[in-house]
Amino acid sequence: TPEYRSILQQTFQAEVFDKYGSRECADMACECACHTGLHVYSPHVFLEIVDDAGQPCTSGQPGRILVTVLHNLSFPMIRYEIGDLGVWAEPGPCPCGLLFPRLQSLQGRQDDMLTTEDGTLLSSVFVRHFVGVSLNRQIIREWQLEQIDHSMFVFRYVPLSAAGLEENLRDLNDSFQKALGARVTIRMEQVQEIPPSPTGKTIWILNRLKGAKGIAAS
Repeated sequence: TPEYRSILQQTFQAEVFDKYGSRECADMACECACHTGLHVYSPHVFLEIVDDAGQPCTSGQPGRILVTVLHNLSFPMIRYEIGDLGVWAEPGPCPCGLLFPRLQSLQGRQDDMLTTEDGTLLSSVFVRHFVGVSLNRQIIREWQLEQIDHSMFVFRYVPLSAAGLEENLRDLNDSFQKALGARVTIRMEQVQEIPPSPTGKTIWILNRLKGAKGIAAS
């Protein structure tokens, strides 16, 4: 995430590179020194980004990532829907000279999307940015946003400091309503801890509207 990149760069005083991969598909793409997107490892994987109708997405259009692994001798993986959302960068060579296609960005997981009042799907990356970066005042240690239905959301948080907490929560509430709709209710809930997933990952977004359809917003 952008916030982790910033923290790592400041802490280690070193350049940070994004890499995209999974347990079942291994490494699939990585940034170069130009930071113009993530170069797909085309000799090893073939990536597609498609819309809800299964049609190829154009540059700048978010969609579902399909993976075909070209060097898996134990189990074929052809057009495997990995559950991630991504965006293609503009076509053409990178300044570094590589001709491989580039991912402009990763938009999170399909089940990490939030649904706004008008049916638009809002990426969890956007939410993580304004909670973890633009409104990050080192007051909230952990957080999680849960969507109950189209009009009710719960923001759980573990405070790091009491100083400025009320103002920070008020600003977050205003930002949530601007993004999700003025008529939604955001219930703020202070907790002792936020349990991780069974695999140990932080769960930023919970969406109870399973199967919700909409338009992915960049």
